Amino acid sequence: MQGNEGGGFFTWLDAGGWWQILCGAGSMVSGSIVGAWVARGTLEGLKQKNIVQDLRLDSLERDREVIREMASSLAVLAAIQDEMKDDIKSIFGRLNYRSDDQPHGPERRHNGEQHHSSG
Repeated sequence: MQGNEGGGFFTWLDAGGWWQILCGAGSMVSGSIVGAWVARGTLEGLKQKNIVQDLRLDSLERDREVIREMASSLAVLAAIQDEMKDDIKSIFGRLNYRSDDQPHGPERRHNGEQHHSSG
């Protein structure tokens, strides 16, 4: 700013200083607009990424719940299988006990005739 020599500020302004002020202000305004536009685009991109991440997180939470339910179901199935094994062993144990305890008589044939074992 050259204005303190004789004419002062108004002489400088009249000599073209107003154009410098106008260009400086225009530059500041256009820089602010471009900066705001870039910031808006960046912010929108971050919002979109955040939405995608939230969807992924929700999906992972649902998957984790399904896996927990499956693990619980598998534990129940394993317990049932163990009980069934014990029941089957008990049934066959009783069958073996009864067959060993019963006297072996003549075998019956399909047509009602009896077959005597030789021996």
